[in-house]
Amino acid sequence: VIKNITKNIQKNIDKIRTIGINYQKYIIKTMYHNKKTGKHSEIICFLRMLLKNYPS
Repeated sequence: VIKNITKNIQKNIDKIRTIGINYQKYIIKTMYHNKKTGKHSEIICFLRMLLKNYPS
């Protein structure tokens, strides 16, 4: 049972990491546009935090 739970957690972490990586690609694309405003949304900060906590 515990193994299944940890597997599910790992799957979710992998999903979150993939989402975070995709967001980072999106950030790089949009960074040029955002240089004038210098704004970063909270979700991106949150995803960066998650990526730091779960290094690949």
